[in-house]
Formats: sequence, C-alpha cells, structure tokens
Amino acid sequence: MNLSHENPLYIALKLFVEPVECKRLHEPINGWGWVYCENIDALLRDIIRAVRQGFEPLIASVQGPINILRIEELEGLSNPVVKGCFKTHIMPGKHLELFKLASSVKVKTHPFIIVACFEDIKIAELILHGIIPLVWDRLESNT
Repeated sequence: MNLSHENPLYIALKLFVEPVECKRLHEPINGWGWVYCENIDALLRDIIRAVRQGFEPLIASVQGPINILRIEELEGLSNPVVKGCFKTHIMPGKHLELFKLASSVKVKTHPFIIVACFEDIKIAELILHGIIPLVWDRLESNT
C-alpha cells in the first residue's frame, strides 16, 4: 500500500458534527457533504472527534462506502475521478454546467436533483462547478 500521509483527500462524510480540520466544500445534503482534507491525518482527527462526541461517522467515495478500519480503502482519494451514474445535486443556476460536464443526464427526479452520468471527471472539478454527486445516496437506504 502506498497511501501517503501528505496527499490531500476529497471524501464524502456524514460526521454529524462540523469538521474542524477538513473543509466542507458545500452545504450538507441530508447531513452529508464532500470535504477536502489536507491529508489523511486531518481526516482521521475529524473522525475521532465525531466518535468522541458519541457519533458514528459514515464515509463514502465515488467507489462507494468506505470502512475506515481498512485504511487501504482510502487509496485513490487524493484526486478521485467520477465514472458512472449518480443522483446529482445541482446548485442553483448551474444546470448548464451539468450538461457541459456530464456524458448524459438520465432522469430528473426533483428540480435540483437529477441522475447524471460522468466519464473520467475529477470530483473537485464537478464541485467547483456546483455539481454534487450524491455518492452516499445508496448508503442512506441501508443505514
């Protein structure tokens, strides 16, 4: 395993508390949000803070849920690439950006939540353009 403690991470978290060391990249959606952490140590410290306050944080990436006890699952989170179809939250006024960046838009399920398919686009670029893949959505039905 070659997970570096120096690489920044993009990860979806449901901490139940505001992160201290990681930066939330958008307002929470059903308690979830994408965060940017300077390194894995910052992520782990925020997770530990949540656990100490009695919460059990949930963690996901574009590949699906992550078991924090299996640190090898954190590989590839320094600049994750989105491939596949996800329910997607679109910030107001960013619908045109979605049509530029998505390979297809399948179903509109709500005025600001649609299903969009992406091919090899970095999560940071999507978030910068106001497009939030809801990678945790499949987790909600199982928790």
